[in-house]
Amino acid sequence: MCYCFSMIASTEGFNNPQEKPPLKLFLLLFVGFLLFQLAFRYPYLATFSFVNEDASLIRLAVSSLERYGLLYWFQNSYGPAVLRPLQLLGLALQEQLFSGAALGFHLYSVALLAVSQTLLVMAFRPLVGLSAALFSVVVIGIAQMSSEPLFWISDQHDLYLLFFYSFAFLVFSHLVTADSPSLWQFLLLFCSYWGAFFSNEKAVVLPVLFSLFSLVTGTRLFVRVAVSGGGALVTYFAYRYSILGVFIGGYSSGVFPHEVTFSFVYKTLLSVFFTPFRQNTMYASTVSGVTGLILVFLLFILVLLERKHWKKDATIWLSLFVAALIVASLPVVSYLLPYNSYRIFSTRLHWMILLTFVPFLAVLFGGVFALKRLRKTGLVVVFLLLLLIGAGGRGAVQKFSRASKFSDRALELYLDKCHCANPQEPQTTGLPEIFAGAHVFSEAIWVEESALYHGLPRCEGGETGCRLRFRRNRRGKLVVTSKLH
Repeated sequence: MCYCFSMIASTEGFNNPQEKPPLKLFLLLFVGFLLFQLAFRYPYLATFSFVNEDASLIRLAVSSLERYGLLYWFQNSYGPAVLRPLQLLGLALQEQLFSGAALGFHLYSVALLAVSQTLLVMAFRPLVGLSAALFSVVVIGIAQMSSEPLFWISDQHDLYLLFFYSFAFLVFSHLVTADSPSLWQFLLLFCSYWGAFFSNEKAVVLPVLFSLFSLVTGTRLFVRVAVSGGGALVTYFAYRYSILGVFIGGYSSGVFPHEVTFSFVYKTLLSVFFTPFRQNTMYASTVSGVTGLILVFLLFILVLLERKHWKKDATIWLSLFVAALIVASLPVVSYLLPYNSYRIFSTRLHWMILLTFVPFLAVLFGGVFALKRLRKTGLVVVFLLLLLIGAGGRGAVQKFSRASKFSDRALELYLDKCHCANPQEPQTTGLPEIFAGAHVFSEAIWVEESALYHGLPRCEGGETGCRLRFRRNRRGKLVVTSKLH
């Protein structure tokens, strides 16, 4: 199977002494991805704001850093048995940099995405070629299933997960291409895992995924990668248990739901395999998912027709692809179907699955770019595939813009009508949990927390807080129908 990698790479000219130095290429890629992501969100990015618990989490990050110091969130959980210190420290840093300007937080997310994509291209480049790496990695920024990680400030922990995933892949790429991998490289891979663990609990599948990826390189590297990953998992779970008293976090103490039926397995597999092609409605997602898988299969056939040495490995590659997607879905398998609502608020559940798709697309695209007779046909199919994926992502951009405006309008009314806020005893009613497919007010306290973040004083003494009743008028505009103190 390494032969597949080496044949692809040779057609891209990686041994060319005229190629750009790594640092210069890194900067070019970073600027390119940054500009592309800004353009993909234009003109809606300027309207992106805080939604749901964003303001509350930022306040928590800042106050805890001032009170307890840098190491506090490495030893404490702020949710259902979760350890995500990088998220809280990142939010505190952004508050210092941007002083409450939502656009600054969103630009930070775009920049973090661009850095991660650049690292991933640098990782894929020696294995499949620069062109294939670019076209596959761009999927992360345009798929609908990346909506929450990219738009929702409270979900920035998934962007940190992407960063360490990309860095781990860069290290893995060097391990694959090195004549004699060093101990330091395996130590870097180990540290990358821990960075991802501290970003999001979904990262516990990374050591298993990289062990699967290393199967294509031979037994020797597989054993070393598996040992490194196993060591990372054992030490991480021991660390979690010593602090939280549990191995598994989240809202469920188990991996699988109580009842696993044929219908559950079938629908879950469809949800997993349709991940990159998700659209805004069930019908559109079904059509897009079937079409996307057909296009992927067509690319696979085109490559097999011309590059016959792939045929002997085709079954193994497909088996590895299916196994990797199943592994990537394990941390969220209990939640995929209950929240499989074709809205953008549950897309974070598919984040690890989407990231697992990308290296396999890179290998497939690498085969397409290495074609001679059928290359033009293959490029057309690749373009159609990216267009299909991007349609869902562009629709999500527009939806989040609407959700942001709605959230801002609710906050504007609260600040105008109320002189204090009391999140401990919320008095507001009528605000929806979901608007335009995004979480806006899943709990009544979020508008009051946002008001505190924007400078409204906390209710003191005998003040009971501000009681507002929200509704939408005939034009769909949010208004307040009553106000009591």
